[in-house]
Amino acid sequence: MNKLIINKFENAFGIKRLNINNIDNGINNCLINNVIYAANGVFKTSFANTFECLKKGEQVEERIEKVQFNYQIKIGASDIKSLDLSKKVLVFSREIMNNCYINSINTQLSKMAMIPEIQRKADIIFSKINIKFNEIVSFLKSIGIEEKYIPKALDIAGLNDELQVITAFKNLLSHSGLFDNDNLLSFKQLYSSTYDKLDKPEVQESIQNYHNYIIEKQKSTFFDDKFSLFAANELLKSLKKTEFLSEQRKIVIGNEEYCNYEVFEIFIKKEQEKIAGSPEAIDKLENVKKSIGQKSKMDLEISNLISTNPNVVELMSNSRSAIVRSKIYRGYINQPNAVDLINEVYSFCENINRELDELEMTASEMKNRFDEAVDIFKARFNPKFDIKIENHNHLAMGLKFTYPIIKFYHNSVVDTEIDESLLNTILSSGEKTTLNILKFIVMYEIVKADKPIIIFDDIIETFDYGNRYAFINYVNEIIKDESNVIVLTSNYEFFRSLSKRTKLKPLGAMEKDRIVRIQKDSSLQINNSEILNINSIRDLFYALPYAREIASYNKKEDEFLKLFHIKVGTKRIKNKSVIDKINKILKLNIINPSDIDIEKKFYDSLIEESNKICSDVRNLNMFELKNKIVLSLTIRLMLEDILLRNLKISVTKSITTNQTAQLIKIQVNNMNDTFKRLVEEIKVNIPEFIHLNAFMYEPLVDVSPYKLINLYEELTKYYNKEISWY
Repeated sequence: MNKLIINKFENAFGIKRLNINNIDNGINNCLINNVIYAANGVFKTSFANTFECLKKGEQVEERIEKVQFNYQIKIGASDIKSLDLSKKVLVFSREIMNNCYINSINTQLSKMAMIPEIQRKADIIFSKINIKFNEIVSFLKSIGIEEKYIPKALDIAGLNDELQVITAFKNLLSHSGLFDNDNLLSFKQLYSSTYDKLDKPEVQESIQNYHNYIIEKQKSTFFDDKFSLFAANELLKSLKKTEFLSEQRKIVIGNEEYCNYEVFEIFIKKEQEKIAGSPEAIDKLENVKKSIGQKSKMDLEISNLISTNPNVVELMSNSRSAIVRSKIYRGYINQPNAVDLINEVYSFCENINRELDELEMTASEMKNRFDEAVDIFKARFNPKFDIKIENHNHLAMGLKFTYPIIKFYHNSVVDTEIDESLLNTILSSGEKTTLNILKFIVMYEIVKADKPIIIFDDIIETFDYGNRYAFINYVNEIIKDESNVIVLTSNYEFFRSLSKRTKLKPLGAMEKDRIVRIQKDSSLQINNSEILNINSIRDLFYALPYAREIASYNKKEDEFLKLFHIKVGTKRIKNKSVIDKINKILKLNIINPSDIDIEKKFYDSLIEESNKICSDVRNLNMFELKNKIVLSLTIRLMLEDILLRNLKISVTKSITTNQTAQLIKIQVNNMNDTFKRLVEEIKVNIPEFIHLNAFMYEPLVDVSPYKLINLYEELTKYYNKEISWY
C-alpha cells in the first residue's frame, strides 16, 4: 500500500504550515487510510486542491502571503516529484468533480471499455485487414496514384479506417465502367490544381460547348455517335499497331477503298480538320484554354493535350472520379489472374464482415470495466439517471481512433437522451453528488491497479443517509484494493461512522494562526464509559449533559433544569446534590472523589473550573469536549445571571423552554451595542441545548476552545461589573 508521507508542507492555499504527528509502522508524518475530522475553514479544501494541482502539474498558490509552496512529500518510497501523479493521486471534491465531465476523459474511457478477450480476437481479424489493406495501397501506388490521393480516388475521408479502404476498393471493382481513352490523362494530371479548375462551372461549360459542337458538326460527315471524330484516333492507333490494312484487308468508306495505312490516315486527318479546324471549333477550343488558364506548366500541358488530341475533350466531359475509377479498374483487370483477384477481394470482404459481426455479437453479451464501474455505482447508490456507452462493441475491440459515445438518461424520461451538461442543471444538489460519485468510480477503476492515494473532501455534504452508508461500504471495498484512502470531513457524525464502520483510522486537524496540526486524538472518540468515569469536579460537569439526556427519556429532565439555567434555588445547589442526581438517574454509585468539595456551591465551582481552563491556554486541546462543556455551561449560566440582575428571579418560573433566548428577548432593548454583539456571538457559539448524544456532538466539537475562552473572559467583565452592559 502506498503511504503518503508529508515531511514538509508550507504555504499552500492559506495553510502556512501543515504538521502531521502520526506514526505508522515506525514511519512518522504518515497518512494511510485515515479519516480526518476538521472544522469548516481549517484545511480540507486547501489540502485537496494542493494535491489536485500537483497531479495536474499546476502551480500551488499561497494567496495570503504570496510566497512559494515548499514541500517534501513521498508516496511510498518515491519522491512525489518523480512520479506520474495522474495514476497515483485521485482527488474528490465537489468543486473538482462539478467541473469534470465523463465525456472529457475519452482516452481513459477507451481503455476501460476495451475487453481483453474481444481485443485479442479483434487483433487477429485486423491483422488480416491490414495485410489486404497494404496489398491494395501497394497496387494503387504501382499504377501511379500517390498515397495522399488514394482517399480521393476511393471517395473516402482518409486511410485511417483500413476496412473502409478495402470496402471502397471492392465497391469500385463492382461498379466501375471503362473509358477507352482513359489513358490520355495521368493520375498526376487528374489530381493537379489545373484539373481542379475543370470542376468550375465556367470551365465545364466551355468544354461541353466545344464537345457538343464537334459532335454536331460530325453528323454532316461519315462520323456518327458510334464512330466519332474522337474515336477515329484510337482506330488509327490500332490499325498502325496491328498493320491491319493490306490488299487483302481493306476499309471501305462510301465508294472509297483503303488498303494503305498512310493513305487512310491522310483521309481521316483531312476529315477531322474540316470539323476541328473550322474557325468556330478553334474559337471554342480557345475558350477552353482561356478558362483553364496558362499560368503553370500543368496548365500549358493540359491545354496542349486538348489542342493536339481532341479525344481528351470527350474524356474530360466525364467526372474526374469516373475517369479515376476507370483507370484503377483497367489497371486491376490487366493483371494476370485478374478474375481470381477480383473474386478474392469480394470473398475477403464477405468473410471479414461476417467475423466482425460475430465478434460484435459476442462483445454485446460481455461487460467491460466501464460497465462494471456503472454496475458498482447502481448497486450501491440510488441514482436518478442511467448511463450507457452507445458504441460498446467497437470499444470492446480496442479499435483505433474510436472514442466512447456516452449517453445519459433521466429516470423520469427513460427514452430521451440527455446531454451531460444539461443533466447537471436538472439534478438536485444531492443527485449531483451522486453523479460525482459515478465520475469518481469511473476514474478510480481506471487507476485502481496503481493503488492510488485517494483524497475525499467532504463527500457526503448533500448525501441522504442511504447514500451516506452506501459510500461507507464502498470505502471498505477501496481499502481492500490496497488503495490509500484519506477522507476529510467536518461532519462529526460521519467521522464517527467511518471510524467505526471502516478500517480508516481517525485523526483530528487543529488550526491556529494558519498552522495546521494533524494527529491522533482520543477526545474525538467519545464513549459512555469515559463520560461515567467521574474522578474530578470537571468530570462531574462533563457528565451533566449526558445525565440530562438520559433523564429526558424518562421524562425527568426537569430535575436537571436548575443546573442548566438560572432558576430559583440554582445558586444554592451544592456539588453533593449534583452527584446525587447523577447517581439516581444513571443508577450509579459515585463515591465522592477527593478533589470535589461536596459542600461547595455548584455554580461557584463551575466558575472556578472555567477560570482554571482559561489559565492553562497553552495546553488546550482543540477537540477536548470536557473543557468545552464546562465553558459552555458557565457562559450560559453567567449570561442569564447578568440578564436577571434587574429582574425578579421569579420571572423564570413562567419560562419553560429556551430560557436564555427568552431572557435575551426581554432585555435586548436595554443592552448597549457592545454587549449586544457579545450576546449574538454567544448565541452562535453556545448551543441552546447542550447534549451529549450522537447528533449533538458536532456543535461543540466544531467550536474552538479559544473562542469559548474569549467569550468567557469578555462576559466575566460584565459579570464582575467591570463594565456596564446597559
